[in-house]
Formats: sequence, C-alpha cells, structure tokens
Amino acid sequence: MSTYLENYGAGEAKRAKRERLIKRTVILLFVGLLAAGLGWFLMRNYKEDGQAAVFVEHLKKKEYPAAYAMWGCTVEKPCRDYDYQRFLEDWGNTGPHADASALKIEKTRNCKGGIIRKLKYPGDEVLIFVSRSDLQISFTPWGDACEVRLKAP
Repeated sequence: MSTYLENYGAGEAKRAKRERLIKRTVILLFVGLLAAGLGWFLMRNYKEDGQAAVFVEHLKKKEYPAAYAMWGCTVEKPCRDYDYQRFLEDWGNTGPHADASALKIEKTRNCKGGIIRKLKYPGDEVLIFVSRSDLQISFTPWGDACEVRLKAP
C-alpha cells in the first residue's frame, strides 16, 4: 500500500527540467540571432569588396582590358563618356595612378545602390563606386546617391 507522501515532489522535478529546457532554448535562440546579425554585418559587402579587389589585381598585373571590362565597357565597344584611351590616361602606365603596386584599398562606405571604396596611392586617393546590382565599377556618383564622402581622419 502506498503512503500519502510517497509521490510528493515528483511534479517539481518535471517542472525544473521544463524550465531548464525553456531557458536553454531562449539562450540558444538569442545567441543564434546575435551570430546571424554579426555575420550579416561583416559579410554585407562581400561581393562588392571582392569586385574592387579584383579590379586592383587587374591594375597591378597591368591587365588593362580586363580592368576596363569591369567598368561595363570593352576595347571593342567602349563606353560613351569613358573610352579606353581615357581609362588608360587615368589608370595606365602613363597616368597619375600608374604605380598600382603601391595601391592600397582602405575604407568602405555603404551607399545607396552600392559601396564606395577608397583606393590610396602615395600622395593621392581615388574613390570608386561598386554597384550592388551588377557589380560594375565607376567613379563615385554625385548628388543624393552618396552624400557621405570618405575623408582621411
């Protein structure tokens, strides 16, 4: 025959186990959301940063037609306002940015429709824009699209 107090406290063990399970689930959910948010923040410009790095590598290897193609133009079908000769004047061997080996990619700034990258040369800097939609490179846009410019501190 069972006594009156034999099962006393059996329900509390189940309740404590359920509370631990709920607490662990909430903590894991919070850590997961925090990790996802941090991952998004760190990787949000991954493709655009990679495109800017490829452009710089083409310049360093003196692969000017390939670098020009990243602007959405080709030597055979040049851009209307930025033909290949003008590109070479800016980025080629005789241009102001001829020493691509000294080139450093410095800052990234998010912008409407893309990112702005600062390319730092000794004594000079150039701001380029990488479009999010098609990953084309251009000079930074004017007006409301990118009001914040990158300045040296």
